[in-house]
Amino acid sequence: MLAQFAVAALACAAFSLLLGQAGLLSFGHALYAGLGSWAAVQLLRAMAEGQIWAGTGLVVLVPLLAGLAAALAAALLGAANARRGGTAFAMISLGLSEAVWFVAQATPAVFGGEGGLSANRVQGAPFGGVSLSPEREVVVLMGLYMLGGLALMHRFALSRAGLLLRALRDDPQRLEFLGVGAPSLRWLALVISAFFMGVSGGIAALWTEVFTTESLHASRSGLLLVFTVLGGVTVLLGPVLGAALMAAALVWLPGVSQGWMWLVGLLFVSVVWAQPRGLAGVIGDGLTAARQGRSTDFWPALMARLAAGIVTLSGGLGLLEMGYHLPLADTLGPQVQLLGVVLRVDRVDSWVGCALMLVLGGVLWWAMRRPQSEAALVGSP
Repeated sequence: MLAQFAVAALACAAFSLLLGQAGLLSFGHALYAGLGSWAAVQLLRAMAEGQIWAGTGLVVLVPLLAGLAAALAAALLGAANARRGGTAFAMISLGLSEAVWFVAQATPAVFGGEGGLSANRVQGAPFGGVSLSPEREVVVLMGLYMLGGLALMHRFALSRAGLLLRALRDDPQRLEFLGVGAPSLRWLALVISAFFMGVSGGIAALWTEVFTTESLHASRSGLLLVFTVLGGVTVLLGPVLGAALMAAALVWLPGVSQGWMWLVGLLFVSVVWAQPRGLAGVIGDGLTAARQGRSTDFWPALMARLAAGIVTLSGGLGLLEMGYHLPLADTLGPQVQLLGVVLRVDRVDSWVGCALMLVLGGVLWWAMRRPQSEAALVGSP
């Protein structure tokens, strides 16, 4: 869980740097995490064969070099991607991601094909007493890279270049009138974000010691987009919250339900609809309410909406699980275990109960989605 969180936190923060800071939506940005993972595995394999750094134990620098490799790839691909913003940027990023994935599939000698590439992180003399053989050492190293990356991205967001990226997001035409080229700024944002994406891929490669071409596919970018937006893209806390959700979802939810992606999708739609700023926006509204002495109004209303949402999701998940299980009931039996509750596909009350939870919970959530005016919730005049 900690390893998944470290990888996801760096990746979500890098994606937020592109989307939240520069206003650039990419449907293929996870490509650079995949390329960073590939570069890390290739470096580990070269070190094992004695081609570079033989016996020096500098494996701890592999994620950094993976980030540089991803930044180089973004510098080359960004020449085409950064020419246009908005929808064109998003579509070009998707096309480039699919093109690179296809090339990787067609060149198994370089990218390993469907079987992927494997490597060994434990090689050479220990570096500063660190051999990376115990998993706890790897997790600590991943945590250090995560904290360092988050600190650097926060510092960049407050720099002059970071402020220019905000101007690019808010009013690119004014930037052009001021003599600042929007394509150059988009290219800069893409390269810097790709560097941190590559670092996230590098630490993931150290943990798994495997690269597969699946990490280059656009589906990874979709997952990254969902959880980054769930956390919120306006502040650094948002991607960290999104990363925690991603780690929990990838580790825990597949063991709960076969329809866990349906659950994530419905949660994504609900959060974007009710609170476009994500979980970080909810926390920000709560802090604003506390400063204005409205906590007794804000938090009970939020908890009531949360309870209605949980009832809705539970009912829908129960129907989905029983729907999955129904064709197999003759072989596996009629019982379905879901979150400690036993449902039976051969009983009407199980179906009706889940349907009522879905409908009534949804109606309650809809009725309570704005228990007060928007001004009262966010504290605006």
